[in-house]
Amino acid sequence: MSASYYDPELHPEDWVDVCAPGSEILVLFPQGDYYYFGNGTSFSAPIVSALGALRMSRYPDETPDEVRTAIETYTKWWFPPRSEELPGLVDYYNVLIREP
Repeated sequence: MSASYYDPELHPEDWVDVCAPGSEILVLFPQGDYYYFGNGTSFSAPIVSALGALRMSRYPDETPDEVRTAIETYTKWWFPPRSEELPGLVDYYNVLIREP
């Protein structure tokens, strides 16, 4: 996981609730016709943003807050439920198939 947020005091209210892959992402290289593995938060944000857009296209009557709630609700926690150890990993499948 890649992260660009650092809180030296470890305030739980400032922690990330949802995360997306940010390391070892297979991407197209802009010059040429080959792939490479990229790392960084620049890969994470588009993944979650695209999921939100897909959810909105599937359920057009949902508000942005409802889309956010769906993404947060269908998150797989890496440790015991709502652990403060790590944020949850977005569950793309359930976000898209679960009706509001």
